[in-house]
Amino acid sequence: MMRDKLNFVIGITFIIFCISLVNYSRNVDEDSFMIKAQFNRIDGLEIGSQLRLSGVQIGKVEKILIINNKPMVYFAINNSHMIPIDSSISIQTDGLFGNKYAIIEPGGAEKSINSGDQIIFTEDSILVEDLLRKIINLGENRLKKDNL
Repeated sequence: MMRDKLNFVIGITFIIFCISLVNYSRNVDEDSFMIKAQFNRIDGLEIGSQLRLSGVQIGKVEKILIINNKPMVYFAINNSHMIPIDSSISIQTDGLFGNKYAIIEPGGAEKSINSGDQIIFTEDSILVEDLLRKIINLGENRLKKDNL
């Protein structure tokens, strides 16, 4: 009998927890709006990756689709942020080999981005391999120049 009461209390507690979790996720969705940006490459950017403005997280990657062979990234942004319509967005790396995140560079326009708008000015992800290849090429070119 005692075991039945304990199971009942645990069950009720679990149900209350699940209901509060669902309500919390609804409130999070109501407190944000969606924007999108199309890139040529987004290497390492994933659903849940951070969206930052001036180094502060203001949103996250919500969805990634391929449209006309290019990735379209959808971002959920907190409603409390006003982002100028002429802002740009780029994909950056935390440190040399860290996680990828998107960063917004605000423009100077008076008008703000609305839910569903697309940021036109984008900068793609830079691969570490490409960066290292460029550094090696610069070094080789300098060596050739010094040997002449």
